[in-house]
Amino acid sequence: GVLVEGWNWGWDGDWTMHGDQFSFTRAYPDFDLKRIAEYARSKGVRLIGHHETGGATLNYEAQMDSAYTLYHSLGVNVIKTGYVNPLLDNKEQHSSQYGVRHYRKVIETAARYGIMIDNHEPV
Repeated sequence: GVLVEGWNWGWDGDWTMHGDQFSFTRAYPDFDLKRIAEYARSKGVRLIGHHETGGATLNYEAQMDSAYTLYHSLGVNVIKTGYVNPLLDNKEQHSSQYGVRHYRKVIETAARYGIMIDNHEPV
């Protein structure tokens, strides 16, 4: 597969502290997600989705169903998630119950769409 980072809205400014501005369905104008996924597939390669959250789990959870629906429709069946902020939602540790609940929600939701998760900062 091919991983493309920085394709989606929200990579402007200090995204490590403003992950709540990321969109996981809206690409920058110069990145045609559908066309790139189709091109990759035509070459026998799969696009790997990249979802850097900046640690903003509430923002990500609010968009998971729509993002996973989009990816499923494009034949993208792997997503690499990221949580670059040392605190989730600027308040909770990754290894806390808060974090474990979030990570579990991600994998359970992704499974409903036939999507595998590659968690960049696992517990």
